[in-house]
Amino acid sequence: MFSAMNIGLYAQQNSAFSVGARAGLGVGFSDARDFMGFVQQEFYPDVTGITPRAQANFNIALYGNYAFNNFFSLQPELNFMIYQGYDMDLRRTDFMPLPPAPRSIYSDLSYSSLDIPLLVKINFLGSNSASFGVLVGPHVSLPLGRAEFWRQYAMEVEDYFRIDNSAIFGLTAGVFCRIPLGVGQLVGDLRFVYDFDSLKASTTTGRFDILQRRALVLSVGYEISF
Repeated sequence: MFSAMNIGLYAQQNSAFSVGARAGLGVGFSDARDFMGFVQQEFYPDVTGITPRAQANFNIALYGNYAFNNFFSLQPELNFMIYQGYDMDLRRTDFMPLPPAPRSIYSDLSYSSLDIPLLVKINFLGSNSASFGVLVGPHVSLPLGRAEFWRQYAMEVEDYFRIDNSAIFGLTAGVFCRIPLGVGQLVGDLRFVYDFDSLKASTTTGRFDILQRRALVLSVGYEISF
């Protein structure tokens, strides 16, 4: 489900090496059809549908960059993606037992991961002044901890599921810009994160696909060279 405002350290374009750090926000999108079967079997057999909504997540990252020239560079990253997932309404049948139960249950599904992308960055301007370009590359996402299923149903309820995936592979692509400022550069970054496989969780009754992440990540930051 899903990506950030960046604070970074980065090399000047005429420097070969750079390092950085960033922090930010992203928004994830997901189709919850697979998760509906899981909810029906585990918790609420009278749920007839799920309406998912985008949920914001927080991002912290460390990265390095090697510039081959003013136009091309290679950038590996360590991105901590915190509280990814989606909010949702669980719609129930019209049958209302006594005491009356709500017709929908507000809930959310979330988890955290360490994403490791290896990005090729292409700078269209190729100068030491303001620059603009694209970034693209594969990533591997390592789930951290367990998935949390929270819902408001008469009272707040939380359940935690063991994540079966040790790693999920995907693709990261986007655009970036840089503006010289002080000893470094002010940076803006908008990227799309797409996982090729679903996040899978296990309970006592089986194994379920609960989320296939698709997310937009918006980032701003600062970069310096050394």
